[in-house]
Amino acid sequence: YRLGVYQDHENPYRYNTDVRNRIIDTGYAFDLGDSTTLTLQLTDVKQNYGGARLRGIPADKMGNFLASTRWNSNEKSDFQRLDATVYQARLDQDINSWLSTNVTLRYFENTEVQKYHEPISMDDTDGDGVADWAARQYRNQTRDTKAGSVTGNLVAELGQHTVLLGGDFFRQKEGFYYLRATASGGVLGLSYTDPQYGLTDVANYQQKLNTDSDTTALRYGLYLQDQWRITDDWDVLAGVRLDGFDDKVIDNISASRDDYDDSGFSYRIGSTYKINEHLHPYATWATGFVPQDAASQLSSKGGPFDPEESKLAEAGVRSFWFDNAININ
Repeated sequence: YRLGVYQDHENPYRYNTDVRNRIIDTGYAFDLGDSTTLTLQLTDVKQNYGGARLRGIPADKMGNFLASTRWNSNEKSDFQRLDATVYQARLDQDINSWLSTNVTLRYFENTEVQKYHEPISMDDTDGDGVADWAARQYRNQTRDTKAGSVTGNLVAELGQHTVLLGGDFFRQKEGFYYLRATASGGVLGLSYTDPQYGLTDVANYQQKLNTDSDTTALRYGLYLQDQWRITDDWDVLAGVRLDGFDDKVIDNISASRDDYDDSGFSYRIGSTYKINEHLHPYATWATGFVPQDAASQLSSKGGPFDPEESKLAEAGVRSFWFDNAININ
């Protein structure tokens, strides 16, 4: 069993900012016999960033700061807050001397709230050719997310081969609610050289609905991998994976709905060779397939977009010297 508690409180140098984090992490493992273990975990996270979202310092084209490095576009009442809870259960079992399996169930839910002033311009109010003022918008966003996943693996130790067969399934539901207020709704701008905070009350802003959407994302994968120890010094690994997704997005403002799905293969192959105790060369070739974020697939945003595909090639040498006192790669 274990219990971990982490907490920090920070007051950065930027105006109106403070940071508070608290994480509680618990776990308990049960031996259900000589060959079976059940591990339960619970993680609770609370984050509060005052004066966030935190943007950079205004600068000219040469990179010279136009405001104090303490400058912040946010008011003292602005914040970014996250409350999240994660539940996980994992079952490990040795079926016999050469075959084992594990299954992991995971569920999490979180709520993220962001209320902040966003700078949207660089204005020269005194005509000297140097920007000294930022117009601002007020943005009020709430994102509620619930998701669950299951992952299962079967591992077979077959002499010189270690074969892995597995699959995963993930489903997430997310609601996004976004209000915005502009200068016409009562939001004042902010000076670079003499910022005056607290002149307005966000409760008096005229906020207009910008986004109200519900997203359901479904992801699944199947994979097979073989790690082949050809000799005591030479290993080869090869794997193939099938990924698929099925996403749905509902725009509650326009009452429109977008559905999209796709699938794709990816693979990898790699090898390591031990020339001697000091030199271990290796090489890898792999491809990747990653669906776009479901919330970004709305047709009103130009979607749906093709999944991201990638290729990777790498070769190198790992070296170990003086009883591993020096490693050079």
